[in-house]
Amino acid sequence: MRIAALLVSLVLFPASQLFAAPVLFLEFLNSDLTFGTGNPDQSGKDLSSFDVAGSEPGVDFWNSGYLAQAGALDHQTLNVNGAGDVIGSEYVYTGGVFELFFVLENNGAQTFGSWVAPILTLTITAGESDGQWASASYVLGPGLLDQPIATALGVGRHIQGGSAFSQLLLTDHGNRSGVAGDHSTPERQAWDGVTDITLEVPEPASVLLLTAGTGALWARRRSRRG
Repeated sequence: MRIAALLVSLVLFPASQLFAAPVLFLEFLNSDLTFGTGNPDQSGKDLSSFDVAGSEPGVDFWNSGYLAQAGALDHQTLNVNGAGDVIGSEYVYTGGVFELFFVLENNGAQTFGSWVAPILTLTITAGESDGQWASASYVLGPGLLDQPIATALGVGRHIQGGSAFSQLLLTDHGNRSGVAGDHSTPERQAWDGVTDITLEVPEPASVLLLTAGTGALWARRRSRRG
């Protein structure tokens, strides 16, 4: 009866609830973004805030960073004012790869690892000139966290997915050669952006629950056959 109840709970509760996880939250202080009609790319560094289920891990993490290479431009939408002038635009990209790379240090010992996941969508909203804001919003798919990092943080390896959001400045004078441009510019640049990344990972206890439930069912069926 208990096994049946467990299986019912596994069926009725969606995975997002069953694997309600510790959440990894990371905030990077600096990033560079190149975008336009071609495939956009973004890189970030200076990890200033890192929380695991609301608590900062007991390791140094400053040298961690991220790289994102999005897929092709799906469509671009122009934003116009009442007079018909273009005041901004929105770019939507699909596909690509997002990588978080970790360098964790504890008492002089370093642990290296990464998390690589597909970019489901990237939406960039930008103004029309140097000094105006641009934002980048990612929807990320599931990925596998390297075991040394999962162990160091005390979380499961299977990250269900997540999101990332950057607020940047369009610039003609960024870290990389580029141009702020406007909606018609093939390649544009934004930089100096804070990026917040939120990831959801399954709790080890939830994974054990699922394993125990299916294992118990298999054992019971085998005993009946015997």
